[in-house]
Amino acid sequence: ISNNRNVSKALLTYGYQTQSLIEWNLRTRWNISKAFLLNAVFKSGTNYLNASNINFDNSNYNIYEYSIAPELSYTRNANLRVSVGYIYNPQKNDPLYGGESSYSSSVNTVIKYNIVQTTSLQAKFTLNNIQYNGTTNTTVSYILLDGLLPGKNYIWGLDLTRKLGSFLELNITYEGRKPGEGDVIHTGRASLRAIL
Repeated sequence: ISNNRNVSKALLTYGYQTQSLIEWNLRTRWNISKAFLLNAVFKSGTNYLNASNINFDNSNYNIYEYSIAPELSYTRNANLRVSVGYIYNPQKNDPLYGGESSYSSSVNTVIKYNIVQTTSLQAKFTLNNIQYNGTTNTTVSYILLDGLLPGKNYIWGLDLTRKLGSFLELNITYEGRKPGEGDVIHTGRASLRAIL
């Protein structure tokens, strides 16, 4: 069990801005067998932002949320890991700040395969269905929708990591997303790291 409390108050050019994030987390783990593992995370908390300037009061919020996130993992030796998880996350803004609400329900899968000791390949896929009753393109909607759009959101990715020697590691990443009714977005990255 953990409790996180982050509170900050800043003096900006337009006045004071107060932010707080208070969360309770409960993490559980059950080794069903040598190969199967069941994890679950339960979270409850509030996310608050208030700007003292009346011109910025449309970005104020006080969001109450909780989430339930069970995950089942299968591991074979040291070279294959498959995880399937589910997250249910309802959130509601205080009626004083607009009363918007979202209900997010997502299923995700992660497959990681290690080839010998030098290469690993990881594939991820998430289907997130979000019901939202407010206006999009606002500060509150971005927080409640987690940067996605109402409806079915598809997120996928592929990550290849390869050691090129004792001190060099190459990483190639591809990510794609199809948010709600929006267009498909593709992102690719490559990096070379020196490990000292």
